[in-house]
Amino acid sequence: MSAPFDKNEYHPLDGFAFEALAVSTTAVAFTAATYAPTTGTPAVMAKCSVETAAVRYRLDGTDPTATVGEVLEPGDELAVWGTMDIRSIRFIRRDGVDATLNTHFYR
Repeated sequence: MSAPFDKNEYHPLDGFAFEALAVSTTAVAFTAATYAPTTGTPAVMAKCSVETAAVRYRLDGTDPTATVGEVLEPGDELAVWGTMDIRSIRFIRRDGVDATLNTHFYR
């Protein structure tokens, strides 16, 4: 698979980090030290895939609940563009089963 492209610069992005995020009954965000390391440029895109169970998410910095937020089912993928959205997105499990969100970060 080819790397995602920055739509403004028209060049491939550099995949530089990975995170397997455990999603349970408390809303969680991506780990700041992973998407914005102390050296180098922070991520401008995150590509997520959902495993195990459905999750809900919100991009406005507010925690989703098991009944409020956009739904992602197992096998779904989500591309989050922009450092602000990567910083503000939150996830929670939808049903009674914990999920894993596998994410690659690009800059």
